[in-house]
Amino acid sequence: MSPIVITPRRLGDERGWFSETYNARRLAEHGIANVFCQDNQSLTRTPGTLRGLHFQRPPHAQAKLVRCIAGRIFDVAVDIRRGSPTFSRWVGIELSADNGHQLFVPVGYAHGFLTLEPNAIRESSGATATSRSIGRTTVRRSSRPRTPLCPRSRRSMPCSTMTANP
Repeated sequence: MSPIVITPRRLGDERGWFSETYNARRLAEHGIANVFCQDNQSLTRTPGTLRGLHFQRPPHAQAKLVRCIAGRIFDVAVDIRRGSPTFSRWVGIELSADNGHQLFVPVGYAHGFLTLEPNAIRESSGATATSRSIGRTTVRRSSRPRTPLCPRSRRSMPCSTMTANP
């Protein structure tokens, strides 16, 4: 399975909007049958901060559903499954509070993000509970501004998309 961009529908009126951000049945209709059991949030104060690339090793490998609930981030998933036809290829997308996009990151992908605005809040749901002792990080975070996390290259891959509430 490859990463999938999910865009939940927002129902709006003069008060604001409402969005269903998770529905197991609708996600299963698109091949996402993971049971999410852990939610995490991170606040990153400084734009240009890189967090990642993180992954968990089997038997604790973890699929994730990621979104940004304040500010903007550039979110990336990299295929780290040796032998996969897309090994080392990546998918990147801007997630923001305004666009409401989410990224489903399947098992076998490393995940990271670069903050694009101050005080960005990223939220993720994990399909298995994790422990610091089993997680791995391939790139250390830094608060120094950097060049874009993944410049356009031939190593990127297409990403499936779905509208969660048609």
